[in-house]
Amino acid sequence: AQRDSGYPLELWLFTPFLNPRNQPEEAFNNTLTSARNLVERTNGILKGRFRCLSRHRTLIYHLVRAANIIYACCVLHNIALNAGLNLAEVEIEYPVEENYDNS
Repeated sequence: AQRDSGYPLELWLFTPFLNPRNQPEEAFNNTLTSARNLVERTNGILKGRFRCLSRHRTLIYHLVRAANIIYACCVLHNIALNAGLNLAEVEIEYPVEENYDNS
């Protein structure tokens, strides 16, 4: 079966239905789309505040250390929000628009 090009085909990864045939399949795709948008917006916010996470930089660390750096950025971001240090809209890195439908 064809899959959404935005997702790799992995045994542990839910991918959207390319051609949903019924309401439950459409609802499943909508849920994945909502989750993807939330994750991409969150990544853009973190990349805007912490340039070490931006596209043109690379965390060249073991996977566990890289994950810990990302976790630390999330914690520091939440501390900044609680202190009233909001990120300006112009600093958020929005993902490049892509066609995830393959239609």
